[in-house]
Amino acid sequence: MSHEVFSPELEFGSGCDIAIVEHERKVITLAEIKESRLDRRHVLKAIKQLNESEERLRERYPGYIFKKVLVRDKKGRCPTFSRIPPLLEKDHVDYMTTANSEKARRFRNIHRKLTRKARKS
Repeated sequence: MSHEVFSPELEFGSGCDIAIVEHERKVITLAEIKESRLDRRHVLKAIKQLNESEERLRERYPGYIFKKVLVRDKKGRCPTFSRIPPLLEKDHVDYMTTANSEKARRFRNIHRKLTRKARKS
């Protein structure tokens, strides 16, 4: 098995929305999907969720590299974006939006699939 996909939030009761584990490369991508307007409070909460997931998963996956991503799932410009990068840079979190990134849309779709699956069970 080369990839593993799950939701730390669903597994632990808190954390980010999705984790994609690439065993061959020893890389874990953690993504938090935000559908709302991004203000300072939302960004700080997302960073907290990503960091919490990283802390929990470091024990399970020693030696893996962690990449953290905040995905904004909303079309149009984010009016508060100019204040977001310094918050993200401090915690090494990348930012992408579904409006202009296929990778962001894939993350969003994985999150939707995991959420639907959890509701059915």
